[in-house]
Amino acid sequence: MSGGWLRRRVGALRGWLREQASAGARLISGVVGVLLAVGLTGILLLPSLGGEGGLETDEPSPRNVEAPRDLSFESVVLTQDRRRAASDGVSAIFRELDHGVRRTQAERAASVLDLVRRLRDQAVPIDDARRDLSVVPELNEGSDLGGALLMLDEPTFREVARQVPAVVDSTMRLPIRPDSLATARTSVLAYVESGLSPSTEDVIAQVARRFIRPNILVDEEATEASRAAASAAVDPVIHKVSQGEMIVREGQRVSTLQRETLTALGLISDGPGWRLALAMAALATSLVVVSGMTLARLQPGYWNHPRRLTMACLLLLGFALAATVVVPDRTVMGFAFPAAALAMTLVVFAGLESAVLAAAVLAIVIGMAAPPRIDGLEAMVFVFVGSLAAAVTLGRVDRLKSFLSAGLVLLLANVLTLIAFRFPSNAIDLRGALELAGAATANATLATGLAALGVLAAGSLFGVTTSLQLLELARPDHPLLRDLQVKAPGTYQHSIVVGNLAERAAGVLGADALLVRVGAYYHDVGKIEHPYFFVENQLSGRSPHAGLSPQASAKIILDHVTRGAAIARKAGLPEPIIDFILQHHGTTRVEYFYRQAVQESPEGASGVLARSFRYAGPRPQTREAALLMLADGSEAAVRASSPDSAADIDAIVERIIESRLTAGQLDDCEITLRDLRRVRRSFVQTLRSMYHPRIQYPDGPSSAPSAASAGPTPAAGDALAGAEGEPPTSQEPRVGYDAIDPDAIASISAAILKDGGNDEA
Repeated sequence: MSGGWLRRRVGALRGWLREQASAGARLISGVVGVLLAVGLTGILLLPSLGGEGGLETDEPSPRNVEAPRDLSFESVVLTQDRRRAASDGVSAIFRELDHGVRRTQAERAASVLDLVRRLRDQAVPIDDARRDLSVVPELNEGSDLGGALLMLDEPTFREVARQVPAVVDSTMRLPIRPDSLATARTSVLAYVESGLSPSTEDVIAQVARRFIRPNILVDEEATEASRAAASAAVDPVIHKVSQGEMIVREGQRVSTLQRETLTALGLISDGPGWRLALAMAALATSLVVVSGMTLARLQPGYWNHPRRLTMACLLLLGFALAATVVVPDRTVMGFAFPAAALAMTLVVFAGLESAVLAAAVLAIVIGMAAPPRIDGLEAMVFVFVGSLAAAVTLGRVDRLKSFLSAGLVLLLANVLTLIAFRFPSNAIDLRGALELAGAATANATLATGLAALGVLAAGSLFGVTTSLQLLELARPDHPLLRDLQVKAPGTYQHSIVVGNLAERAAGVLGADALLVRVGAYYHDVGKIEHPYFFVENQLSGRSPHAGLSPQASAKIILDHVTRGAAIARKAGLPEPIIDFILQHHGTTRVEYFYRQAVQESPEGASGVLARSFRYAGPRPQTREAALLMLADGSEAAVRASSPDSAADIDAIVERIIESRLTAGQLDDCEITLRDLRRVRRSFVQTLRSMYHPRIQYPDGPSSAPSAASAGPTPAAGDALAGAEGEPPTSQEPRVGYDAIDPDAIASISAAILKDGGNDEA
């Protein structure tokens, strides 16, 4: 009971630690995503910070500036001018004749003249009287009319006081608009009574004119509404410029329209405003979020590898920054920029999904922030199509000439894209076409070279395993493989067979076949230290485990995983290969020696510490590691069983897969039941070609030995099968136990027991 409780607690603790590690990795990936969005926002804003200086409105231009490309844009300046002209062309709208204004002005004239009469009657000193009349605006419009009225003789003043209100009333009976006020004032003389002296008539007309006001006023609201409607009816003005057209000449003062045109072409900028910054931040955030969601669907485990994600983001930011800063403001150089190198580099060690998404994001960034002499849509299509073609062709790089093939496909895609955008034009510039062809060639050459260098450097800088590294590790002359072949030849042969088995299954699932094959080559490298304790390296005879306790034997078997990881690290093998070594047995139990210990213990199972017979793990974390575990078990089981038919092989493979599945060894990796069915079919097909039934020769001196006679006795075979958790081998071994010094066995046993055979491996 206590052993089961402890095992459950240990398992729960391991699960919690894995969850914490996974949560930490996802948190780091989230932070990297936020930083990527911030970086892309800054890059998208860079073009608005650049441009040509010294081109200010109403200031002389320091240089000639030509249009770098054809452009049509809605001109705010021209549109405002045309709308202003339309508004000014609308006549004012007047109200109806207002007779109240006539009466008011006639009464006003009478009141002012009455004030003059009182001052005259009271004999107020002339200066004081003038001061009192200075507050009357009508008497002070341009001349001192009040003083003149004070100086008139009495008969003349009485005539003025009598006729002026009547003249004002008569004159203002006709409609008077503001624009006809001057005409109305000159017509007052016609309403003065005849028979007076010319000087009297002139005084009456002068005074009456001062009180004439418009009696038909402008309807301001109606007028403004009419003018606004006329302005709104004007369509936006589209201003067009052609490539090579002179926008402003040196020394010419820059007009408002010219500055607007330069801004539309991207040649000048007033700097990014908050609206532009917010828009670019929204675009960058949407690109990062959508890419992250896509990766989560296509590569669910991608977020658990923040180092790989960080590398991809840094490369993306580097290429985007180079495209907006380093590339000169010229058409040809813009198309020579090797943007496809990003996708070609990422596809090797991050997968096609990551490469395609990065190419899409880079294409959008270049389209938004590319130099103004390159059309945005053409730039996006050029970058994305070329990147996609090169990435799909390159794949995982199983040989160096793959870069050459990808470069040629990239060149073809570049040329076809340029033709698609340039050929419809009626005017074909032969020189320009040759320059663009040269740019496309330079693009493919530079992208291929940069991708090759990036693949070689990325593994060292970021610790990412590349295909080229794996190809080097797969060479039979690798020192570690050579040691394995010499010291543990049976294990070496077993590893080669497991590699072939797992590689074919990986190809069926679309997993990394090269990675799983190399992982299989090194998964049992820990058996180098004590190869004769493992069944595939033993000749017929007494097992070396016969002189050891079950705990000591289990310790030797378990240690081949931990010792293998240590040997691999010392040899400089990459972490993914070390993960194969640690995970290929998962947390399975060395069943044979556990049962033997239970039988020998007086307390039975309660007297045996079960965890000291179990591999430390972890369980397979990837599909590739799961394939290696299943291939390792299936190959050993079929090799030991010597099946007589394909049905027997199928039954053995199905039993191995079922046992690993029910034991929970496949719970931590992204592998489905459908995948397992396909893996089983692949294993069976491969194993049938390896372990097909052989011809039975008749007994005799020259007869070939049967497979059964070449292997150990059933008892020995069963015992050794339990030692590894796998059935014994009948393959031809090269190292035998009989050649081992018994004293060496005794010393090994003592060392193991002293080290603590019951401790967990």
